[in-house]
Amino acid sequence: MRKAPQTGEMVTTLSGQIVHVERYGPEDAPPIVLIHGASGSTYDMTFRLAPALADRYRVYVVDRPGFGYSPALSDESLAAQVQTLRDAIATVEPRKVMVLGHSYGGAAALEWALQDQDNVLGLVLVSAASHEWEGDPSLFYRTLATPVIGDIFAWMLMAYVPSPVLTSEIDAVFAPQHAPEGYTASFQPRLALRPATQTLTPGNA
Repeated sequence: MRKAPQTGEMVTTLSGQIVHVERYGPEDAPPIVLIHGASGSTYDMTFRLAPALADRYRVYVVDRPGFGYSPALSDESLAAQVQTLRDAIATVEPRKVMVLGHSYGGAAALEWALQDQDNVLGLVLVSAASHEWEGDPSLFYRTLATPVIGDIFAWMLMAYVPSPVLTSEIDAVFAPQHAPEGYTASFQPRLALRPATQTLTPGNA
């Protein structure tokens, strides 16, 4: 995508899965992995957080499978996503790591610790989703999950949602404050509007 170029590298795991990873900071600094939330990508974590940590840590920012520039998996479960992320980081970082997860990325960070607690130095959970949501998914997500209709709906979102609406929705996430200046442009929200991303199974993505 011209407005949201791939800025990291495509890391291939031993099992053949591919994960988009960005690296920051000194190679010999303590390693930390940053995992974005439900509708994010590496652009979310690289706006301010990764640069702020890069003077003290070796920072790895990942696109979860199906988001940003990481291809989706045939198995969309949280466990499969995290196993793939772990395998990707293991190919570029042999040491034990700290893991920071925001929102649904917090659920991924918790799953990471459950899968490999011996190699996790610590967890940082930022507004993490740690329990199952009560009730059914909203109409929006049920529509996206509906065969055929969901694909059409996703394409309509990509094609017709105007930029001011996206700006307003992102600003609402920060309410009662406003989104930091420059965040919306940096976040690249249209990456999350791609049909292949929008139609990932609600609850798994």
